[in-house]
Amino acid sequence: LSFFICASLLLSGCKNPFEAKDKGIEQLDNIEQRWIDTSTLISSTSRIALAPQVANLQEMKRDLNVIEVSECLTPAKNELNEYMEMEIDIYLKFMADELSDSYAASQKKKMLEKVTNYRTLKSKCTGE
Repeated sequence: LSFFICASLLLSGCKNPFEAKDKGIEQLDNIEQRWIDTSTLISSTSRIALAPQVANLQEMKRDLNVIEVSECLTPAKNELNEYMEMEIDIYLKFMADELSDSYAASQKKKMLEKVTNYRTLKSKCTGE
């Protein structure tokens, strides 16, 4: 029987009908909380001392990319990944003194959309 289940899973595009919709939620929540903590710390860090904190953000983004989540949570994970990329980009531009007010404003608007999408998509999989 397990052979037929595995074979049917392969034929259906590797979608696992038995997979929990919230697979990976604990890892997402952990990364999200670490991100919030580091972003809070960054908000009170001088420009010259930002590099280690931005490196922490980059590490968290790499951590996000390797966690396995359910098919349901994949769109949420992608939104969070894009949000993280945008925030890191803003910090890198700020550190290099290349951040314009207009760019920062437009990115912050997009970032708000990404984080809102992330939370909406995540809640659809977790029932929150």
